[in-house]
Amino acid sequence: MNRNEPWKILTVLAILVFNLSGCGLQNQYPQTALDTPKHHAITGNTFLQAGKLNDALREFQRARELDPEYALAYLGLGVLASLDHDCPGGLAMLQKARGYARDKNEEAEVNLGFIRVYAACQETLDANWLPLAEKEFELASQIVPKSTALTYYMGLAYKNACDFSSARQLFSQVRDHSQDRVFNAKAKQDLALLKKIEQAGPVTLPGRKIALLPSVTRAELSVLLMREMGADRLVPPQFTAASAIDVSGHKFQNDMEAVIALGVDGLKPNQDHAFRPDDVVTRCQFATIMKDILRKSFGEKFLGTQATGGHSPFPDVSDNAVCLEALALAIELGILEPIDRKTKSIVPAGPITGVNALWGIRVAERQLKG
Repeated sequence: MNRNEPWKILTVLAILVFNLSGCGLQNQYPQTALDTPKHHAITGNTFLQAGKLNDALREFQRARELDPEYALAYLGLGVLASLDHDCPGGLAMLQKARGYARDKNEEAEVNLGFIRVYAACQETLDANWLPLAEKEFELASQIVPKSTALTYYMGLAYKNACDFSSARQLFSQVRDHSQDRVFNAKAKQDLALLKKIEQAGPVTLPGRKIALLPSVTRAELSVLLMREMGADRLVPPQFTAASAIDVSGHKFQNDMEAVIALGVDGLKPNQDHAFRPDDVVTRCQFATIMKDILRKSFGEKFLGTQATGGHSPFPDVSDNAVCLEALALAIELGILEPIDRKTKSIVPAGPITGVNALWGIRVAERQLKG
């Protein structure tokens, strides 16, 4: 071997190492065959559909690292931002995605992304958000007219806007014609929710909006009691100038102050005079509240049939639970339903959903009127 050949080999190796290091390059080289922007965006969307938001974020960020001009990476990041209540950030990401879209299919995906961001953010983003979402739907439909995802998410936008008729129409299309098991299941769940909301019959826009929520705060329950039930007409106020230190300036201040004046168990300020408007109401607390409203209207004689004798008929409620009698009454009257009818599980510490709170109020109203 020529004694200069080792130096030539080392020089070639040095050049290769320099080039492979990515020095001076904007995009990162994929580490494996699956380490591509497209694959990470697809995986990110799978995580997003499953509610694994941190995993989805990691995938979309990796897609962007590999290709800083990959539209679907920004689309995913925008949807995630909106779900994290960063609505301006979500919109900015979608605008970037629109600028980077390379073909009609990506344009349609971006249209869908805008619909999802508008549906998540609503008035927080733009007072005119629903017509904007409808425009995106129209544009995307020209490219992918039978897209299951497009139909479902536009239905979700209508649901969030409380246009239940339009939402039901699109969800029904997904249920009846889609072969996608995930979206089919989602559509069936949404249709069941809309059916129960319509049966509960909210009469106010705030009532319809609250009925959609997976959990209800003390402030939101105050709205349902005052605007949907008219509890102040059913229960004589106990206090005249009732308030709390943490309700002033809240958008539901008047409703909370009216509820505080009624002195209902479970919705009284604490010893520090705090109402805690944003605390989530549990099923146990909701039963207590509804029991006290009925008691104040009918008196103690109304509450005799549900006596348990101190023995819980529910597998997840102890004999000494403070709300045992209230839960027994609520189940007996239909104000609450077991989470599992077979086991009679109540899940007392679980949140009361908006539609179940409204349903319980309607049942209590029938008791009061009957």
